[in-house]
Amino acid sequence: MKNKISQLIELVRSLVWILKISYSINRFKFIVRIFVTIFYVVLPIISYWLLKQIIDTSLVLKSTSIDVIKPVLYLIALKVSFDVGWYFLDSFLEGM
Repeated sequence: MKNKISQLIELVRSLVWILKISYSINRFKFIVRIFVTIFYVVLPIISYWLLKQIIDTSLVLKSTSIDVIKPVLYLIALKVSFDVGWYFLDSFLEGM
């Protein structure tokens, strides 16, 4: 157990050391990378939530009940949101 904890501590120290070096070399680029990384993590979640709201609103406005189609539409929204996230993440990684 102590060996695992010491390995975890060494990993955290290494990551902090890498972040310190990256920050000292170019502070602006470091801050921009942190914000862009957070954006790309949050983007699929926001897009899925937005598509889910659109689906819920459109199904409520419909006079007939379409409970069978709702899970399928949610899966399509999930697929679209992950595709959008992967597209932007791929373009970000190519730009690095």
